[in-house]
Amino acid sequence: TGGIRCERASALLHQIEKASDDFSTRGISMVQGGIDRYLKTFPDGGHWRGKNYLFDRREEQTSVAQADMVTKGDARSRQIRPKCACCGDDHDAYKADFKCAVASCAVPVIVCERCARRGKAAIASSLRCPLCLEGHSLHDLPLPDIARQKRRLASLAGEKAGGQAAQRIAKRRRNESRPPSRRVFVGKLPLAVDADAVRAALGVGSKAKTVAKSSCVIEWIVDRQTKLFYGSAYAHFPSAGAAAPVVDRCAVDGARIGARTLLVNYAVDAESPVDAQPPRPPVPVHVSRA
Repeated sequence: TGGIRCERASALLHQIEKASDDFSTRGISMVQGGIDRYLKTFPDGGHWRGKNYLFDRREEQTSVAQADMVTKGDARSRQIRPKCACCGDDHDAYKADFKCAVASCAVPVIVCERCARRGKAAIASSLRCPLCLEGHSLHDLPLPDIARQKRRLASLAGEKAGGQAAQRIAKRRRNESRPPSRRVFVGKLPLAVDADAVRAALGVGSKAKTVAKSSCVIEWIVDRQTKLFYGSAYAHFPSAGAAAPVVDRCAVDGARIGARTLLVNYAVDAESPVDAQPPRPPVPVHVSRA
């Protein structure tokens, strides 16, 4: 229903499923905002049938359509009405403090007004909740070893992190071992950056004048689906010989924009070289004045 009990239960099920090899579910879902928001969104009840037991003064919650069925005596309303735990008649209101008599259960049960008038002492020992009547006993089931599961999840997280780190190192080595090319990858750029800032970070157009500023074209890399800029670009140079001093200098001194250290490596040459500064990509921030 999306309440606090469901929050805890879903978290526990997620933990057991991730930590156990022999336990799986068909998916764990909760109603966002609980039944309270669901019934406000769908006053006719949607897929909800029955009443939602509440712990505040409202005591219960139902849909407008179901309340109307009960008022009109619609036969469909009796299909979803619970029974009195004492006499078995239709009744659907928790009006008194009656509990299941099974000591290991003791959940609240429904007792009609007629049975309630007999007094708690007269009927308390005979009350059973629907699950206990069917013979279910959750206390007979083994408890999950939550501490062991948490340790296993921590171990799995460490293995995953180690594997991801190894993949990053391998990828970095592959990039570093690429032969010189006229196209250079520049990563970890701030989103609020323009072409001049990228060129300056690479040392293009500096006093050393290894490469003329106008001859270095910045190609912005955008996400294929959103077409947004996420901090990566290619710097196109006239030749691999012109790019080599820039990559070598960045490997020794680093390339920075503010406090951010950029990632600079050779990239595979483009099939169609970019010879003119392209317009800025459709991104939510200003990235280029070109």
